[in-house]
Amino acid sequence: MTVPSPPLPDTPPLAALPADGRDADPGTAGPRTVALANRILSHIVEHGLPEGAPLREVSLATVLDVSRTPVRSALRFLQTQGHVEAVPNRGFFLRTDSETLRSRTLVVPPSSTSLLFSSIIRGYVSGTIPSRFSQSLLTKILKTPRSLLIKVLEQMEAEGIIVRAGQNYTFQPTLENHTALRNSYQLREALEPAALRLPMFQADPAGLAELRRRHERMIDRLSSEEAGKDEVFLLDAQFHEFLAGGSGNPFFLQAIQHQNRLRRIIDIVSYGEKLTWQRIGRWCQEHLSVIDALESGDNRLAADLLAIHLRYASQESERLMRAYFLGRE
Repeated sequence: MTVPSPPLPDTPPLAALPADGRDADPGTAGPRTVALANRILSHIVEHGLPEGAPLREVSLATVLDVSRTPVRSALRFLQTQGHVEAVPNRGFFLRTDSETLRSRTLVVPPSSTSLLFSSIIRGYVSGTIPSRFSQSLLTKILKTPRSLLIKVLEQMEAEGIIVRAGQNYTFQPTLENHTALRNSYQLREALEPAALRLPMFQADPAGLAELRRRHERMIDRLSSEEAGKDEVFLLDAQFHEFLAGGSGNPFFLQAIQHQNRLRRIIDIVSYGEKLTWQRIGRWCQEHLSVIDALESGDNRLAADLLAIHLRYASQESERLMRAYFLGRE
């Protein structure tokens, strides 16, 4: 029995987006600004700054090792979020106490390029877009400006998702079916725990502490379902790449980075949105158990816990994949 593929989720009318690929809202903060704003929030929380505390651009630039201009942009973005107040001729001041900010993480708003990227992936997985296509075909299907489409296709080609041959593009093998997903997890189950068992494996203590803080904040935010799924997948990818990077073997890291790029395909499609907050909270706890073992110096235990985590993740992902895309192979 064939289960029909889910319809493409509703997306903003791409034809209405700027032809040069910029965000529709010129005031939208980019990823770097949002990332720096999150670092400023972390600084506020770590130092327990009270409501009304001054936020000096020069001091923040020195502490965060950046120039004043990006700090000013990040503070202005925090102002739009209601966390900071700008007083003429005096500077920026904190409007929210540090305890309230402890569970806050800012999310990068989706850009026109990311929306189109997602639309192409969803179209491919659902069967609306064939595995081999041309620019003219995508323009007809998605009704999007050609300049924006070219920009996104170049990005997808750079990430190894598609390859170009003349006027046509072809999707590379990805995790668009449950067999490919299972194969990916088999590779990860073989590689990732092995990296932790290598004699030269070393986990940077500061990096572990930062990962712990971010996972604990994620768990706090899950209780009110404030966390975005994009944040969840980004944190997950960074956790696994951090561990692979500690192996001292660049080939381990390259392999996991490649798998994360492939995972991005399936993270975008509808089934990823069906992951429950309970499951996300559980894998956060599983990550924390690995961090606990590494911080105690027990790399072998950490490797065993990581293997169990990957096995659970594989079973859950395959279950969701089968439920939504059975019959596409």
